[in-house]
Amino acid sequence: MADKFTVKITGLAEVMNALRTMPEAMKDIRPQGLKAAAGYIITILQRTVRTWRHRVSFKARAGQGITSWAGAGLNRDTFEVETEDAIWNMLNRGTRAHTIAAKPSNPTGRLHFRQGGFVPKTRVQTFNSYPGAQASGPWRHPRSVWHPGTKAREWYSEAEARFGGKAREIAQDKVVDLMYNYLQEKGLGWMVARYKR
Repeated sequence: MADKFTVKITGLAEVMNALRTMPEAMKDIRPQGLKAAAGYIITILQRTVRTWRHRVSFKARAGQGITSWAGAGLNRDTFEVETEDAIWNMLNRGTRAHTIAAKPSNPTGRLHFRQGGFVPKTRVQTFNSYPGAQASGPWRHPRSVWHPGTKAREWYSEAEARFGGKAREIAQDKVVDLMYNYLQEKGLGWMVARYKR
């Protein structure tokens, strides 16, 4: 089960190698391509919390792909998207079946909850958030209950499978556009013109 979304960007090694003599340009171009792709993935992941009461924020971080300019290419670059929100991460991973008991600080020694009518706001491998509904049945007051567990939503791994290709495409297109514009200014646009879609 993935604890973060990670995508490796591939397919521009030849163009990047052609620019290894101009690293000053690459300092700005590479992160912008990764940032564009990460923004796309964050937009998709934010759909899962649209109806939540609290705000969940996702952050992106570029990987350590380029270590030297000699033969280095974007094919080793990665970016990661993750959140520190405990509820989102718990739903993403799911939970095992477990016992829930009253806290020792509870003077009655009992749980207090309604049973029945609960509708979750999220679904497994679905990038949407629904209105949901709180439990509305009769009140229960047991000392403990057996919770069957929560099925893992698997949002990171599902996003990688369904949207990873599009994220790579976005990063590649952004990098090619930026490189083309940079080289066009230098009169060298022909170096990347063939990569323009």
